[in-house]
Amino acid sequence: MTRTKSFSLIKGPSPAFPCIGFSLSSERPEAFLPKMEQELKRNAYHGRVLIDTLACNGISNRRFFVGEFDGETLVHSTLKIAPPSEIDADTQEFCRAFYANHHEVLERSVLSPFQKFKLSHPHPQLSR
Repeated sequence: MTRTKSFSLIKGPSPAFPCIGFSLSSERPEAFLPKMEQELKRNAYHGRVLIDTLACNGISNRRFFVGEFDGETLVHSTLKIAPPSEIDADTQEFCRAFYANHHEVLERSVLSPFQKFKLSHPHPQLSR
């Protein structure tokens, strides 16, 4: 059996969130954050990181986290829950589109069948 990567790092669409880490399975963030830190360090990244834990936390108030990466580690004192109201519309749409375009991630997630459908088939009335 092949081991699936548990996160993906992508350049964000806005200056507020230049780097976004996406959970790719139901694996808890505590398990994949050390691997994410290693990849950020390998890429010589410094700065703000938004972590979208939709696959492991679902559609909840604990979906988004934000923190600072100092070149070595995510500074734990800076990690905090980021309510959707603190995330710009472009970034929210970018995150929705990421998951909508990665059906295999949705299938490995904790989301209900209805939530998976809702993310894959956005409709203005259903997305709110």
